[in-house]
Amino acid sequence: MDKQIYETFRKPPEGYGEVAFFWWNGDKLTKEKLGWILEQLDGYAISGIQINYAHSNLGGAVYGLTLPSDPPLFTTDWWELVAWFSEQCKKRGISVSLSDYTLGTPGQGWFADEMIQKYPELKGQILVYENDKVEIKTVNKSYNPIAKGVGEVYAKVFWGKFETYFPNECGKTFNFFFSDELSFNVSGNLWCDDFEEQFKKRKGYDLMPLIKGIFVDIGDITSKVRLDYYDVIVQLSEERYFRKLYQWHEERGMIFGCDHGGRGRDVREFGDYFRTMKWYQGPGCDQPKLYGDLIKNKVASSISHLYERPRTWLEGFYSSGWGTSTADLLDAVYRNFVMGHNLLSLHGMYYTTYGSMWEWAPPCNHHHMPYWKHMKEFLQCTERLSYLLSQGKHKCDVAVLYPVAPLEVGPEGQDAVDTAFETAEMLYAQGIDFDFMDFESILRCDIQNGKLCIAGEQYKVLILPSMRAVRFSMMEQILRFAETGGIVINIGDKPVMSDRAGANDEVLNDIVNRLFLNNAYQADTCGDAAEIIKRLGIIDFIAPKGAVPYFQHRIVEDTDIYFVYHIPKGEKCFFKAKGKPHLLDPFTGQINAIQEYTQKEDGTLITMPLEQTELHIIVFDDTLAAEPIKSDEEAIIWKAEGLWECELQPTLDNRYGDYRLPAFDGFIGAEARRTMVVSDDMSVRATNSYGPYFYRLGALPSAADERILASLQTVNEQTKVEINGKEYSFSPYRYSLRYGVENRAGNQKSFHGLKGILSDDFILLGKMIEPEWHYDKYEPEEEENIYYFWTTVYCSQACTGRVVTGDIAPAKMWINHHETTAENVPLQKGTNYILLKYDRAGRTHFMIQKQDAKPFIQTAPLSMYWYHNPNYFVFDAQPDHAGKQCTYRFTTPPGMKSITFSAIGKPSLTVNGEAVPLQKKEDTNQYTAEYESVESVTAELRIIQERGYYGASALPEPIRFKCGKGIIPIGDWSTIDSLECYSGGMWYRKTFRAVNAEQKVILDLGTVVSTAEVYVNGHLAGIKIAPPWKLDISQYIVPGENRIEILVFNTAANQFDTSPTFYKGSLKSGILG
Repeated sequence: MDKQIYETFRKPPEGYGEVAFFWWNGDKLTKEKLGWILEQLDGYAISGIQINYAHSNLGGAVYGLTLPSDPPLFTTDWWELVAWFSEQCKKRGISVSLSDYTLGTPGQGWFADEMIQKYPELKGQILVYENDKVEIKTVNKSYNPIAKGVGEVYAKVFWGKFETYFPNECGKTFNFFFSDELSFNVSGNLWCDDFEEQFKKRKGYDLMPLIKGIFVDIGDITSKVRLDYYDVIVQLSEERYFRKLYQWHEERGMIFGCDHGGRGRDVREFGDYFRTMKWYQGPGCDQPKLYGDLIKNKVASSISHLYERPRTWLEGFYSSGWGTSTADLLDAVYRNFVMGHNLLSLHGMYYTTYGSMWEWAPPCNHHHMPYWKHMKEFLQCTERLSYLLSQGKHKCDVAVLYPVAPLEVGPEGQDAVDTAFETAEMLYAQGIDFDFMDFESILRCDIQNGKLCIAGEQYKVLILPSMRAVRFSMMEQILRFAETGGIVINIGDKPVMSDRAGANDEVLNDIVNRLFLNNAYQADTCGDAAEIIKRLGIIDFIAPKGAVPYFQHRIVEDTDIYFVYHIPKGEKCFFKAKGKPHLLDPFTGQINAIQEYTQKEDGTLITMPLEQTELHIIVFDDTLAAEPIKSDEEAIIWKAEGLWECELQPTLDNRYGDYRLPAFDGFIGAEARRTMVVSDDMSVRATNSYGPYFYRLGALPSAADERILASLQTVNEQTKVEINGKEYSFSPYRYSLRYGVENRAGNQKSFHGLKGILSDDFILLGKMIEPEWHYDKYEPEEEENIYYFWTTVYCSQACTGRVVTGDIAPAKMWINHHETTAENVPLQKGTNYILLKYDRAGRTHFMIQKQDAKPFIQTAPLSMYWYHNPNYFVFDAQPDHAGKQCTYRFTTPPGMKSITFSAIGKPSLTVNGEAVPLQKKEDTNQYTAEYESVESVTAELRIIQERGYYGASALPEPIRFKCGKGIIPIGDWSTIDSLECYSGGMWYRKTFRAVNAEQKVILDLGTVVSTAEVYVNGHLAGIKIAPPWKLDISQYIVPGENRIEILVFNTAANQFDTSPTFYKGSLKSGILG
């Protein structure tokens, strides 16, 4: 292999970096912030930025309507902003694009609607069968992929806008576009104005006399009619839509990528998923969370292999959550890249997280992550992999027929699909790589020496997965393949119908019979097929028994390169390749010679030198002269343990309010957002600002004795009722006057997480319907649906209050022990007792407005309407607690210098048992205490409670700390209360003595969440973003004292743990040892 390949691997050319999935929603778009975001991306191996728009759950024919943006999409101001943004990206070597997600589908109000409005003849048409008749129906809010001119019009109304605003820049600044979740709003039995003519021209007979056969059985010819009909649909959609879009990009030197619908698992999507998706320069799929769906990956990569498309697009890994670590990401990339991808588009990158309350299938895998500094290592690694996996040709011996025809004939064809996918999974798990192959590719193959040869691939084995229906021309080619020595394995049912004459066709039957007289094997199961392949010795790679490997073989300039992942260190693997094996490091580009290997007659047996969590890139090249891989056998292992000096390095920059609103110029540092709240009758760990405003009883199977409940003048957790022999107790019902019910922000009117919406409804009835959490819907708790809420309000004088309720009003209401239905209720001086009964599931609110209410506008961001609203009484569920002391216990961060907090009530503070004086900020309820402690210690706030502000509601904000240098033991820093919600960095420092500076020293960190940057005696020894968490630090060791410093960043899970997101994650942080 040309040595230049290795050099280029070390430093790949432009175009192989990541493409960021950039959501332009959530806040006003400004040049200032966009410029700041671009500064965060400088030097990060990012080749492209794809602008995306999210959608609501309301309106729209397929999705909800696109969420609004400021400036509005496609306005003059928007185009001017895109022009400025693209110019800034261009300076950085970054291309820009706009995804068609939510925009390219009819019924969404964008260019697809513009298209069918200007060209109504492009509306979708389908055949329907009613009353024994086949009729043509026009589908509104759709466009027809088989209509004349549809591709040209689509390109004109969408991408043509970019050519208008940015002449000559398509192929330069804008060098790619991405199509996401394509939908025409019409599918299945398509029709167009000239379909009858086109069918006769292509198939040689008139469809109309046989058209019922598309819907009902008309005899043996039924299968032929259906196969021909659907084939013409696919041909027309290719010619008139998909190929036109491909050519538009090809002419401009652009890449057109995609992630559509079933991602290959729905074989009949767009008529034939395989045949239509070949018209993308970057066919691809998504992998949500951290999945590695083999079928999706293999369909996309097989299309690239067979049609020689340069890239295979991976959209990963939305919805993996805010706890996603670099190790999680790297593992997911390794698996999916080795299975066939070579272009990474990380989902996502957010313009804003708007006070930790905006997200779209999080996380933001870019600058919002605390470990972003170290993502440079990750992205440089994936850039090298993208480059190398784009070179040469993929090599495997087995092709599995992509089974579309059986489903075209009828739903029973699903058996073929299930068999194909089950076979694929089984083959790969047993170390047998494969490609899916469509029937057209089989027809395009040259048959040479018993191999199907196409696009540099050479397949020795073809698997037919229970294909009762087939294309006849394909069967003729398969027979030729078998007759010249090719191996065919049929699993399950044999072909019995085709597009030649339908069923009971003697010619087809003869081909099938002749096939099995040659090199065709019958397998009853997928496992049988795998055993046949092994028995025939068609093996390219053999993993150790019990291993579940991910692997790919490529040939680059006649040199064999294997990518192997998930094999334990020291295990032996067989490779059907010869030559001296070397290991390529995707993090550095370095090449090392593998020492432990044995050349066999038919290949090479290698003792795998890396850990299971590392990717082996093994190149067989006799021309290389490289240093051998260094052995760790004689090394001293220095384990990170015991006490270390420490110092926080915050990373969450809140200048734009991404993490907390209102914004401030600074970083989110150490904070105690939860404390252990202890009073006479309570000990509970609670989140600041969330306190008990009601006592709730229920859900109950039936009504309690309401006469007794209405007479209660005090309620606590010992207050019980008995129904049907079972006791039920009241329990504190807590919420925040600002944020409402903890972790229940309310209907976000969208999907995939928070959209900066906070419901004013704080009474939740029933249990949330989990699949509907975006909509915040509730249902009865096991058919028990009666609830009672008890509280009080205090009036300084007798007055009248106005009852204000949400959509669900109380079924009954008692004020001062009397049932009432009045909107305006008399309130006595002093304590007023309130009992509410609800008998429905749902979400609502109940407030009592003061009689002297004045106009009020809520100006506090991300707050309920009731927050700091003087027009409403504050409920007091524990009137006997007023004036009593409550204790708030928490552990402080190491290196603490001061504490700042806000308190409702008179506070006092002790730290480590020592009383600490407080300084009150004038005209506020904010207090600061100066106290220095190197280690984490226990602090206690004691607050004399004010009426209505009990428990954690007396602490309306996080307790904040200023910190310097401290001491911390190795372990999970999130177990310290004041670091539980800290997302950021921490320096660990230690001095140790080296007895023998000449001996190899390995630093073993055990486990790290999430990254570690290691310095020894001031020299950068390395950055680790995934296991193994070991580092050779030998070259930096000196005799005597040595100074080691480690900068560790955790994930964003800690910051978002007090956000109402449903995408929380593990809080573990730091060097865990």
